[in-house]
Amino acid sequence: MRPAVALVALLTAVSAGCEEKTAPAPPTSATASAVETATPPPKPTLPPTLAVDTSGALVAGTRVSLDGSGAPERLKTELAQHREFIEGKEVRAAADRPVKPAYVATLVDALGALGATRVLVRTSTRAEFPAELGFISLDKARSAPPCSVVATITDDRGSAVWSLQGGVAGKRGKGMAGPDLTLTGETLTTHAKKCTQSQVLFVGGAPGVEWGLVYDLAASTKTLPKAYFSEIAILAESPVPGHPVSLGR
Repeated sequence: MRPAVALVALLTAVSAGCEEKTAPAPPTSATASAVETATPPPKPTLPPTLAVDTSGALVAGTRVSLDGSGAPERLKTELAQHREFIEGKEVRAAADRPVKPAYVATLVDALGALGATRVLVRTSTRAEFPAELGFISLDKARSAPPCSVVATITDDRGSAVWSLQGGVAGKRGKGMAGPDLTLTGETLTTHAKKCTQSQVLFVGGAPGVEWGLVYDLAASTKTLPKAYFSEIAILAESPVPGHPVSLGR
């Protein structure tokens, strides 16, 4: 073989060898599976079990703290996974008596923000009162007339009743086993008659008052023979008897 031809053949062989060494290896099955899109978690098929206790909220078994400024958003994020069971529907939840009223208000308002029409809250109460009561979010109640009735459990475990716009509060003292709700009912009836254009009731409690007492107050209105409230909203912040109540209009 002539030298020139031999040199060309040698260079061609070296080039082919380099190309073989630098060619990328085909991806293994492990590598291919790693780049595949992760399978999303299965969508819920049943309405979530909702509850409020002294540690916060439980949403389908997941604990959500209700303390701190970010609580409403944390709760909405967790609830959003169950939107199809919330939007346009009545939603059920349970609340223990010792919890803070603000905890229950936060849950009701979060569900309302996701489209719930009403939240049916179950709480143990007196035998003569309903054990389940419907509440609407504060946002849905913002259009209530200024004369709408406000009722609260005071720090001495009595009660006070007045209107959103403020005015003299009708106060009742503590009974044998908590607020005297029979006398409170009379005061509620008197104030309801002064505002026939509204059937919305706002309930709350002084700092340190447990949810159970606020629930009893709201539930007692269902037994009033001469007053009727079609909707009840919970005030997360403790109202001051006789003072105007801001709904953040």
